[in-house]
Amino acid sequence: MADPGSPDLSTPPLQLDAATAALVGELARKSPLAWISYGGHHHPVWHVWDGDAIAVVCGGQEQPLPAVEEQEHVEVRLRSKATRHLLVTITARVDAVAAGSAQWEALVPALIAGRLNVHDRATAAERWAASSRVLRLVPVGVIAAPGALPQDSHRARPVATPATTDDRQPYVVHRRQAAAPPLSG
Repeated sequence: MADPGSPDLSTPPLQLDAATAALVGELARKSPLAWISYGGHHHPVWHVWDGDAIAVVCGGQEQPLPAVEEQEHVEVRLRSKATRHLLVTITARVDAVAAGSAQWEALVPALIAGRLNVHDRATAAERWAASSRVLRLVPVGVIAAPGALPQDSHRARPVATPATTDDRQPYVVHRRQAAAPPLSG
């Protein structure tokens, strides 16, 4: 049985119309996080919007996306930044950006600016060229959009574990008393 959250790329997605393309661009510009699904796995990724595609840095010291460059297409879920509701699910073509190319030189400054808490802003481009991959995820089709969104929550079942919690409450310093003591006696 297939994973209910994995992309069903066996059926062709709907064509990306102008209104949905504009929605994808707006969501990708405003929301710093997207969910990428392929091979039965789901990955949250930070990204920047690059005109007509979602740009992602992966590998090395950046976010792990194992074997994503081997995928022809991936599923991308974009949520509203304000409400966190799923608004659109698209199919995107995976295009690798070669280090040192004109596209690389245009894209990397935007990725560096969009990267939170980068510790080596001055050398991030060189580090990414040596140990990471820069990818463009170009939207090519729509899986779900407003008016045709799935009703399930896409939540994963928690992993079974033998871990338990202790029955007694932990000790808390300076806990408020149930009733205030009298001030004078």
